[in-house]
Amino acid sequence: MKEKYTKQEFKRILRSKGKEYEKIQQKMEETYHMIEEKQQMERRGKIRATRKPAVWAGSMAAAVTVCVITLGISNPVLAAKLPVIGAIFQAVQDKVTYSGDFSEDAVPLAATNEEENNLVQKDQGITVTISEIAKDDKSFFLGITMTSEEGFPEDFNRVKNDTEYHLAYDTMNCQTNGELVDSKGETLDMSGELGILEGNFTDKNTFQAIGYVDLSCYDEIADDFTYNFEITDIWNNLGKNYYGKQSYESQQQEEEKHYTGSWKFSVDVSLDKTSVQVIEINQTNEQGIGISSVTKGKYYITADIIVPEGEEKDCYITLIYDEDGKRLDSFGSNVEYYATKDRKTEKVTVYVCSEADFFMNKKNEDNLKEHAVYQVEVNCNQ
Repeated sequence: MKEKYTKQEFKRILRSKGKEYEKIQQKMEETYHMIEEKQQMERRGKIRATRKPAVWAGSMAAAVTVCVITLGISNPVLAAKLPVIGAIFQAVQDKVTYSGDFSEDAVPLAATNEEENNLVQKDQGITVTISEIAKDDKSFFLGITMTSEEGFPEDFNRVKNDTEYHLAYDTMNCQTNGELVDSKGETLDMSGELGILEGNFTDKNTFQAIGYVDLSCYDEIADDFTYNFEITDIWNNLGKNYYGKQSYESQQQEEEKHYTGSWKFSVDVSLDKTSVQVIEINQTNEQGIGISSVTKGKYYITADIIVPEGEEKDCYITLIYDEDGKRLDSFGSNVEYYATKDRKTEKVTVYVCSEADFFMNKKNEDNLKEHAVYQVEVNCNQ
């Protein structure tokens, strides 16, 4: 599998004075001219805009795409290595447990050290590439590709090969050491945060996935920081029907395939604090149970519960329903953060129920609502 050009290599190609340079420059200028004309006409109201205004990165991607198509991929090596922004997110985001329109917000990553590429690492016949990032106010998501020279074991691909497996995505386990380093040099230990990758195998050699780093449980995270991390172990189970109807004891005896090595990365992150909206509620019932606020981020929505003095919040569970009365799905492992992708969440209804009532009635929505101790309708557009 060919590697992509680095940022410096791509610049060098565009600076070269050969025929490819002249063709690319000409098509770039033509494409930018078309984009500029279209935006001017939209501003003047002469044509109706059909989608969101393009940011620079989107315009650049469009220009590069036009260049490749118009040139007839006259330089196949260059064409094969041009970045497709958000490609991994686009391929995986609708299947994993933390769903979101990550591809729309994707930013391609560029190596900060070209001699020792901090985004592409190879060891033990496994190449790990970090190519793109999306983020909200509390988390960031990495587009990750793993390739194996000899090919991953067939059992890793459960979506394709395990008849008892009913999920739409596969997983890859990683042992990680890591830290966040802010501009003041202060560090926060993040070892183990990037533990399970969710994605799909494109073939026996390639696994595309999203790495989810959740920062919601940490206080006072800086808006900008560097995430340094090392993967020391990549593994998965080899037993057939691991997620089938085997007993817990037999599952623990499954054989595992490990790739032990060192894959070190460094990624600069700027959280999107502008994407979050907090709706103040501050209401309770007669027993003192209620909701203080609802927070809606770019990909999630959550509610902050109020409980009487002396009681634990963990004894209660908040459930959020969309405008159609359907309960939202949890956002990955962050149980009471709910995914908003493809759901109507301009208005939501929040229910609070006891933990005991939830587990007793979780398969019956009517019973859940009936046993709720508090509920409130929230307008998220206020």
